Amino acid sequence: MMTLKEYQRVALGRFEEWYVKLKEQADVSTKLKNDNIPGMEDYPRRTWKEIMGDEDARYVSMKNGVQKPIPNICFKVPTGGGKTLMAAAAIRRMGYSTGLVVWMVISNAIYKQTLLQLNDKKSLIRKELDIASGNAVKILEKNDRLNRQDVENQLCILILMKQSTAMNDETFLKLHRDSGSYLSFFPPADDPVNEKFLAMNPTLAKNRVSEIPVQSLANVIRLSRPVVILDESHKTKTRPDVRDKIVSYVEDLNPRMVLEFSATPVGERSNILVNVSGKDMDKEEMLKLPIKITTKRNSVGWKNILKDAYEKLCDLQDEADKEEKRYIRPIMLIRVERTGKDQRNAGYIHADDVREYMKTLVPEQEIAIKSHENDGLKDSDLMSGTCPIRYIITKSALQEGWDCPFAYVLVILDNLTSKTTMTQMLGRVLRQPNQKNTENQELDRCYVYCRMVDSGKIVGYVKSALEDGGLNGISGQIHTENSRGTGRISIRPTVNRPICLPKVTHSNGRSWTELDYDRHILAEIDWNSIGAPSKKILKDMEPSSLAQTDIVGLENEHISEDADTWKDGRVVSLFDLVQGISDEIPNPWQAARIMSDVLRSLKRIGRTEPEIFRMRDRIIEVVRDHVNEIVAGNAEDIFRKKTKAGTIRFNLEVSDGTFCFKDTYDIPLDDKPKPQIREDGKLMQRNLFDPMYEDQFDSDSETQFACYLDETESLKWWHRVAARGRGEYYLRGWKRDRIFPDFIAMSGTDGEKQLFRVYEIKGTHLDNPDSAYKKDVLEVLEGSMNKYGIVSINDGSMEGEFEMIMDRDVRQEGEKIRAENHRRASRKRSKT
Repeated sequence: MMTLKEYQRVALGRFEEWYVKLKEQADVSTKLKNDNIPGMEDYPRRTWKEIMGDEDARYVSMKNGVQKPIPNICFKVPTGGGKTLMAAAAIRRMGYSTGLVVWMVISNAIYKQTLLQLNDKKSLIRKELDIASGNAVKILEKNDRLNRQDVENQLCILILMKQSTAMNDETFLKLHRDSGSYLSFFPPADDPVNEKFLAMNPTLAKNRVSEIPVQSLANVIRLSRPVVILDESHKTKTRPDVRDKIVSYVEDLNPRMVLEFSATPVGERSNILVNVSGKDMDKEEMLKLPIKITTKRNSVGWKNILKDAYEKLCDLQDEADKEEKRYIRPIMLIRVERTGKDQRNAGYIHADDVREYMKTLVPEQEIAIKSHENDGLKDSDLMSGTCPIRYIITKSALQEGWDCPFAYVLVILDNLTSKTTMTQMLGRVLRQPNQKNTENQELDRCYVYCRMVDSGKIVGYVKSALEDGGLNGISGQIHTENSRGTGRISIRPTVNRPICLPKVTHSNGRSWTELDYDRHILAEIDWNSIGAPSKKILKDMEPSSLAQTDIVGLENEHISEDADTWKDGRVVSLFDLVQGISDEIPNPWQAARIMSDVLRSLKRIGRTEPEIFRMRDRIIEVVRDHVNEIVAGNAEDIFRKKTKAGTIRFNLEVSDGTFCFKDTYDIPLDDKPKPQIREDGKLMQRNLFDPMYEDQFDSDSETQFACYLDETESLKWWHRVAARGRGEYYLRGWKRDRIFPDFIAMSGTDGEKQLFRVYEIKGTHLDNPDSAYKKDVLEVLEGSMNKYGIVSINDGSMEGEFEMIMDRDVRQEGEKIRAENHRRASRKRSKT
């Protein structure tokens, strides 16, 4: 099941912090409004300075038609990072249960995809909105009817396109057209109250002749004071004049708040509150990386390129067929030069030419052309096991908004003379199925085939495309055949091979297998022992303070006004509460039992149905935290007890394959990598894989520590672990994710007991629960390894030494290593 990723939780936590402070500052502004204190009304600016911790922090203001400030912040999230999900989750965390949300997108493709996601009641996106609204969500398009009761009783999501800012744009005209579809929002045309109504709502557009409010959708939006979601807002901010028009367009809708979601926002034009990096997404296994690029000269011929790509797709299907836990059907995207009916004989590579050639390789039903004239995909569900389509031919019809994680291979047959094509197409093959690696190297990367003489130039295009998608920080994960983007490293010839290292293993009776979190930890948790949170916790819960206001004049507006009023018959659904914790509790019966206990406990302590309804979102959050805390504690207890009993060990005896380094690896490198030099000016001499380059280290502290290790004569070898690198070494603990230590090393002379060392380097700012968890795991594994003493490697038995070192302590720890080295060297000299 799709769940929020860690970076999404962190981002939403940051948003909640900002929103709480925003409400506090709004309260201050309201209380001191009559004191005529300069700047008191601009509470969004004061909030920004407080949250940024800088009195001089730059803030970009937005104001409505009567110059009232509009809170506005930006989530910087890379392409594929789940902007739609985060927007829905932000609405929920505001406690925005009824009212209007205007969701603005930039293209027809994104419009269709967003509409599909918001209407899909099985998606986590819709689930966030259902929880926020008590299952009262209404999805609207600009031509749908809307009345005042809808806005007051439901969470109404109106999806609009903002392709154009021109006054004669069709969307603009329909928004502002007088209509009879919104009568409930306005007084009758001949009612004298219209004058007072306009005075209370001065932002409304008036009829030029009658001077009464225009009964338009735009005026309905202004009256409803919506939250505005700007999706892919960077697309409108490349030019200041375009940005200014969009800002004016949004300000004119009188929003209570504007939330931007952009892959590459312009810093001086957006208040960037959240900044998600490409590394954050890669860490969560959301991307197929690295990218392998194969380039061939134009003279080779496009059919030859297609044949190579076809063979790669066949190989990928063979690998996918071996997957037992998930279904994967690799798909190829083919970009051609022409798709039009009258362009086939113009000397260009045409979609029909490619289709005719592909029919010699595969059945015709596996091929589809997607163009503006010919939609061969139509409503095909490419993720379905019954869909035959494997090859999609297009020119420009698959750009932003098209998403199929099964797309693995991209073939570009047109003349690639700029980065534009790559930017448009690369994002279509980057997304990982199920947002989780398979741990099969072939299936965890994507592939690009193209016609290009200069492979170095194509690498530049791919890097630019990643940056244009906001995926900074991962451009090193690009592999090209015969390009300067990769380097080969090999185990030093002086080191005995093979290098086999211990795993965290679990006993299966007669044999040992690698520890599996689901089978060996989660499956043994006693879910029956988990009940409702304590009575004190439930008593301390308060109904959410919601942000929906009535349709009143501007002088009465207030951002934190509570308008989630009780309506007869609106009760909390047990199903909705269970859905809210389903990603934490895999068994729905157990989730239902716990939530039933919670509801009974709340009623026993005197909570009424209206109160329970209003605190439904808070109930889910409290129960999730409660369950997570218990599960984490139980998982740790199970791990520690099994380790103490010897059921979990850190050793080499595994029936499902010993971990062994390959003799050589290809690694991503800068175009002109520099060899790493020690502090004494010499090249590295004890690194396991040689050569060692500067860009293999992430920080100065890591480089400094590597130098200390390399100068230690007692070390046989040391290795810098590339986190989540293919074929890299890792550990396991009592949580699901693997642990990639920063350094491993081996010491001990021939005939002596070997000492296997594990080091984790942490920045001071990362002294957090995650670091504490890793430190605890390292201590447990060290104890397990040294207690049983059954681990052996090449030259004899082996013990372990595991250590976490903070940035600030690197020099101190390095000096300890040097001192130990001198003592060993002295003892060795005295023996001789």
